[in-house]
Amino acid sequence: MCHQHQPYAYKQTNQTPAQMTEQDSCLGWFLEYLVVRGGNTTAARKSTQKHQRQVELLLQRLHLTGGVMRQLMAPSIPMRVVDLLQKEVMMPKTISSYSCSLKKLCRFLQFHRDVASCLRIPPTTLNTSAS
Repeated sequence: MCHQHQPYAYKQTNQTPAQMTEQDSCLGWFLEYLVVRGGNTTAARKSTQKHQRQVELLLQRLHLTGGVMRQLMAPSIPMRVVDLLQKEVMMPKTISSYSCSLKKLCRFLQFHRDVASCLRIPPTTLNTSAS
């Protein structure tokens, strides 16, 4: 059984889960997942901040809005990201770093969707807190 709690303080706002957009909610849970997975250490928090910045920039550059989870899992996304970063003349190491962040997010979203499917609930239900 999943325990329910407030998501990681995404963008350092005072929004309640009901006020958060789907993108905020997904990214908040993703960031919390990374910190916990890294052992809740200072290094894990720094790494999470790096991934947060990179994912936010990619989402802005890709102009992704509603339905972020569904859009990020589209087969065309990896190629769109590489094309976008190459057009901005980024170094291969930078492109690799951005790809790594996006890959981590996509793995999390896949896991999130699979859990929701196993529980037979909509994926967004996992992002809410019981009051």
